[in-house]
Amino acid sequence: MPVLGDIMEKIIFLDIDGVLNDNTVNGYLNRCVDCLKKYISDKDIKIVIISSLQSTGTVKKRQKLEKSLGEVGIKIDDFIDPNFKGNLGGVSLSNRVLGIIDYLKEHSNSEYVILDDEYKNDYKMLGLNHLEVDMWTGLEDKSLERISFKKVNLDILNRVNYSYRELGDYELATNNLIKTLKRVLKKQEDIKK
Repeated sequence: MPVLGDIMEKIIFLDIDGVLNDNTVNGYLNRCVDCLKKYISDKDIKIVIISSLQSTGTVKKRQKLEKSLGEVGIKIDDFIDPNFKGNLGGVSLSNRVLGIIDYLKEHSNSEYVILDDEYKNDYKMLGLNHLEVDMWTGLEDKSLERISFKKVNLDILNRVNYSYRELGDYELATNNLIKTLKRVLKKQEDIKK
């Protein structure tokens, strides 16, 4: 419980694809970005990215997201850690949902809302405060009317069994292969110049 005088932190967990665009374009749609900016302007709200665009949480991907969202006027405060595996009563949960749970446990004196176009059933099963955004339209003004913040309920979150997921050999090998291919392609481009 917050002590008298404590101010609860407000958090928006923000997906990108299907929320800041309409799943038909790369990048962001101005109307979706403007919608979010209108909502958060003059409010003390922390924006935490939950998008799979951060993939395994690499620093470069996160910096790229921070830069691109910063260019359209949205300040990113944090990212969930997407490297978890776990379940509730034998039902496997997505790494995104587990990352949100882990984040909420660390920020239990807060109110939050999840803006996402996916994982509706997982959020519902766990009683998480999710505003489902239509992936074909992205965030709209009428969505803003339905945003409400909810206090973190640790009773539910503590029932979820999860652990940090180390990258497996296949993922590490794939990441290394991609890095090598990128270096080779860059060298080829440099040679052509």
